Amino acid sequence: MFLENSRDILNLVSAFAVVWLTVFLCWLLYYLVMLSITACSAVKEIRDRVRAVEEGIKVIRERFEQAISSLSFISDGVIKLIKYFVEPSAGSEERERSKKKSK
Repeated sequence: MFLENSRDILNLVSAFAVVWLTVFLCWLLYYLVMLSITACSAVKEIRDRVRAVEEGIKVIRERFEQAISSLSFISDGVIKLIKYFVEPSAGSEERERSKKKSK
């Protein structure tokens, strides 16, 4: 007969235990691999979003720098305009004073 003594039963139970342990380890390994794939894709997505934010900040910074340089040119122009209008009038006032004194 197939099961002649208790050692045969022990071997049969041990074989089933090894089979179930192998199935469980394969299942665990599968889920660990799927978890690592999901984590990898999540990290990639986070990297892409961070890269997009960095590029946005870079564009904003470049535009801000351009605006600052434009404002610098505009402020220089306004200062020259003010000097152009203020200095001749100051010169003409002095001329008028000198004319009044000479009369």
